[in-house]
Order: sequence, then C-alpha cells, then structure tokens
Amino acid sequence: LGVQGEWTLGLLTEVAGIVSFWYHFSQLNFGQDRQEVRLALLIDYLTAGTALLCGGWYMVQMGVDSVPFDCLIWGGVSVVCLTLCWVR
Repeated sequence: LGVQGEWTLGLLTEVAGIVSFWYHFSQLNFGQDRQEVRLALLIDYLTAGTALLCGGWYMVQMGVDSVPFDCLIWGGVSVVCLTLCWVR
C-alpha cells in the first residue's frame, strides 16, 4: 500500500499485523486468562478496528461500486465469522 502512495492505510495495516502477532504470541506464551493477553487483545482490537475504519473510509471515497463484488461478499463473510467466534 505504501508503494501506491497509501501511507496511512499501509501503516495502519502493518501496525495491526504486528500487534496481532504480539497478541497471538502472548496467548501462546502466557496462557489464555492472563492480564498480559487481555491487554494485547484490547490493543489488537483497537489497531485492527482503526485499520478497518480507515480502509472503509477509503472505500467510501472511491465509491463502493469500484470495489469488486466478490471482495464485498468475502468481507461480509469474514465479519460474520469474526462475530461468531465471540459467541460462547
């Protein structure tokens, strides 16, 4: 993304990936119910949410009709799967 001049979205995506790695590493290293893991999860959600909102804003500015339909379908499926993993 940075090569195409989209520095903000590229940086947010990279930070979200690094924080996601940190969260999963902490979960494997410390166990599921530790305070360190909960902090990493919170920061993971914040950075991923920020990247998603920024990407969504870019998509709105481009026009939703310029995004391929299968990308919209798979994006919707991924959001459904994410919400299903929150259900106990």
